[in-house]
Amino acid sequence: MCKSAEIKPKDKEAKNRDSDRLILGVQECFHKSNSHSSRHREDCGLFFLNVSCPVRLTRTLEQGENMNQPDEIVEAKTSFEQAEKESDPLRKYEELRNGIDSIDFYLEEHQDPSEDLTKYIVNLKRSHTRRLLSQLLSLTNVEIDVWLKYVVLLITELEDEMKFAIQSDHTLKDNYDKFVAVYSDVLQEAIKKFKINK
Repeated sequence: MCKSAEIKPKDKEAKNRDSDRLILGVQECFHKSNSHSSRHREDCGLFFLNVSCPVRLTRTLEQGENMNQPDEIVEAKTSFEQAEKESDPLRKYEELRNGIDSIDFYLEEHQDPSEDLTKYIVNLKRSHTRRLLSQLLSLTNVEIDVWLKYVVLLITELEDEMKFAIQSDHTLKDNYDKFVAVYSDVLQEAIKKFKINK
């Protein structure tokens, strides 16, 4: 168990470059294949679990204590809670995006938050990432553009939190694998281009 949390510098430009290239690759490959083989599912799942993306918050298990939270963090919590309740996939994504953006905005302006607040932010993102993973199977009928938003969100903004959740609950990994497999044929082609061009 980690005893403290740490804020790491954000490398948004590098993260966005990788995300943009992957999105373009998926969009290019979408019309090329309709197969959903187990090999594709396995390859795609392994790829996304091993994408290296910058993260700002290290792992911690401690709960954040009660405190007077900054407005941005309160807004993030509200957005995450609304996302959990939202049944429309696109609106759910937008609430998640709003929550993450609120946290990012606060951390950009306050690069040395207190230890208690840092722990609270870590736990907030972890708990709602876990809830998202638990709901992924209800999102398997989404259009590819919405599906792609979730995939990119998980492998960039929520990579660390997703890996932690999967390690502690293997059923969440199954949910993740099944969700990624929805458009595994498209991913297979995009992954090849992504690796070649990287």
